[in-house]
Amino acid sequence: MKKSKNIILALVLLGVLVGTYIYISSKPEEEKLDNNVEKKEEITNISKDSINKMMLISNEEELIFERRENDWILYSREDLELDQNIVDTLASSFAILFAERVVEENPEDLEKYGLNTPVVTARAILSDGSEKVYYLGNKTPEGNTYYLMVKDVPKVYTVWVNHGNNFSLKMNDVRLKALTEIALEEIKYFYLKQEGKPTIEIIPNEDESGKDYGWGLWLMKQPYRHEYTVDTEDFTRIIQGVSNLKIKDFVEENPSDISKYGLDNPKIEIKIQDNKNTLHLYIGSNKDESTVYFKTHDKNNVYTMDILALTPFINSLPFELIDRFAYIVDINLVDAIKVETREGVYDITFLRTTKRVEDEEDEIVTTYRVDGEEIEESKFKSYYQKLIGITLDAEIDKTIKKEDTEISTIFILNTGETIVINYVPYNKDFYAVLRDNESEFVVTKKKVKDMLEHLEGLIEGN
Repeated sequence: MKKSKNIILALVLLGVLVGTYIYISSKPEEEKLDNNVEKKEEITNISKDSINKMMLISNEEELIFERRENDWILYSREDLELDQNIVDTLASSFAILFAERVVEENPEDLEKYGLNTPVVTARAILSDGSEKVYYLGNKTPEGNTYYLMVKDVPKVYTVWVNHGNNFSLKMNDVRLKALTEIALEEIKYFYLKQEGKPTIEIIPNEDESGKDYGWGLWLMKQPYRHEYTVDTEDFTRIIQGVSNLKIKDFVEENPSDISKYGLDNPKIEIKIQDNKNTLHLYIGSNKDESTVYFKTHDKNNVYTMDILALTPFINSLPFELIDRFAYIVDINLVDAIKVETREGVYDITFLRTTKRVEDEEDEIVTTYRVDGEEIEESKFKSYYQKLIGITLDAEIDKTIKKEDTEISTIFILNTGETIVINYVPYNKDFYAVLRDNESEFVVTKKKVKDMLEHLEGLIEGN
């Protein structure tokens, strides 16, 4: 019984094997695993360096690119700056092109492919005098390929969408959209003028006393009557936005009337310089909700730009950019300080002597005195930080008279300058800060009174 079961099982297995063999042998050719199914038909495979000239001809325009040494130029418009990367990508499509599939051989109806009258005729002339000519049709219903034919080849192919897009390029697509490049680490000048806002002008600070501490790298020359150091972090945030200032679209070359773009009286003017280059822009009216018209100072062409790219500049206010100190100065530049109140005067002196150190650089030793009494260095420097750390709270909005001064701090510098800061009552909570008899800001009275209390504590030995 067991033997007959084994015979039956063997016969079943034999039947399966025979059936499998018959199926594979009779399987239609297209259903077999065949590498040819995956293989794409080669249309062209040459070196793009062998291409000397490229032409894109459509009903809208005719573009002719010629190779000049390592760059491409647009024939008859050599004045235009081209995005060499985009033109080079076009050359790549001419040089290496494979069909995604062959749609039809010897087609009778080309109209359904958009090839009866090609959308674009793309032609490349090679260094040996031969040429490659492609006829581009419509985009396929799938949207990821285009129909294409090759000159003298009676086949309709589909090619990948990037090739179709390259052969469909227009003049504005290949124009360089980058503006003058500015090296952010080498900025030498910044100017921002906005409609309805104070003009901001910033230059490098030649006084390097604070640079080791990360402040005082730049000075704000406008809009205030005095120069103020600029907050490095806030200013850096603005200038980093320069990299986003780019051409979105080309609108008009050499317009006879720029007023229609709002450029006869620009809303914004931006000028930034580094060691070599200058970027100077005029921003006009909005084209729509997301774009704005603009032009450069050196060319009479009108472009558009994304409004969002201007955000760091539009939101810039001078008071938010400055280091908001009533007056800050390196202690090594100070010879003496007077703090005057209505009750009296505090005299602060600095006595500096040179200590000779063998085989080393001489050491400067400073003795600090308040009203003749010597003060321990660490305690005095703590007070000095309180004195120069008085920060401004807001811009002023009314005229203040010096005669009403309650407190003055007078800095006598070893540069020969004397700087006087007067604190005049503005209201019950604020002092107006006067420098050279001019006031532009206010500080809370508490900050100034805390400084006085700290000074009195020094004298009392606290």
